[in-house]
Amino acid sequence: MDWKYYEPCFESDEYNKEMIKYSPWSGHRYFVYDLIASWRPKRIVELGSFYGCSTFAMAQAAKDFNLSAEIFAVDIWESFEDYTHQDYVEDIYGSFLGVRERCRVETYIKPLKMTFSDASRQFERNSIDLLHIDGSHYYDDVKRDFTEWLPYVKEDGVILFHDVGDTLINGHIMGSHIFWNELKERYQNHFEFMFSCGLGIICLNQEQADLLAQVDFGWYQKKYNLDSDQFKDELRKKYFETRDKGLYIEDLKKQIEIKDEHLKRYERDMKELQQDYERDRKKLQQDYERTIEGKDLYIKELEDRLK
Repeated sequence: MDWKYYEPCFESDEYNKEMIKYSPWSGHRYFVYDLIASWRPKRIVELGSFYGCSTFAMAQAAKDFNLSAEIFAVDIWESFEDYTHQDYVEDIYGSFLGVRERCRVETYIKPLKMTFSDASRQFERNSIDLLHIDGSHYYDDVKRDFTEWLPYVKEDGVILFHDVGDTLINGHIMGSHIFWNELKERYQNHFEFMFSCGLGIICLNQEQADLLAQVDFGWYQKKYNLDSDQFKDELRKKYFETRDKGLYIEDLKKQIEIKDEHLKRYERDMKELQQDYERDRKKLQQDYERTIEGKDLYIKELEDRLK
């Protein structure tokens, strides 16, 4: 097998750019795309998909190359850990299914909305080509996921770990980083990216290790740097757009205040006009009545003289 570098178009960005393209996992999308395209695994299991940044990147490769691959996305699609608990409030699972449908990758992605332990009962041992562990980031949880799922991975399989970097999250190094350092002592054929929260790779077979040995890891670092610059530029533009819209909103508020003041003045003027009208109407009524009374008296006086 030869490793090839591609420049894919990730269709999922069109439908949920904020939560996929700007995901902490997004820096590894080009690598995992090339991994699927070069290696062509048939059964992929992902422990922790959430919005699906990694899921849709793998599915994009399967779709582009018309592969006979199944990607089992295992997640409860809720967040209970301290690292991400406050970050997501919308219907995450609904968003995931919506992107899956719009990208037309239903044949590749098989969602399993359940716990990791429950999902493991649906697989036979030594049946998974590629296992991606990206669930809870606490040490005990990552260790349990690896230990529980390792027997289900083929002897020539590959295991990916996200969040193996030493990035501080909420002031702490994640347990996944600590466990990854332990695994590196046990498995000789390992590789790692330390950007985008870090991605660790373990090859259980020398053939896959030889494939990854061809990889220019610096190429993906450059891609990440270019994307980071693009993200910063987009963020800067969004800042100025937001600021301009804020100024526009403030101007509208001032115009509304002026309009409200004009309305109040109009209401006062109308009230005064109504009062003037009522006063003039009463005066005219009184003058009219006095004129009629005067005419009646004059007519009576004429009648008396005629008599």
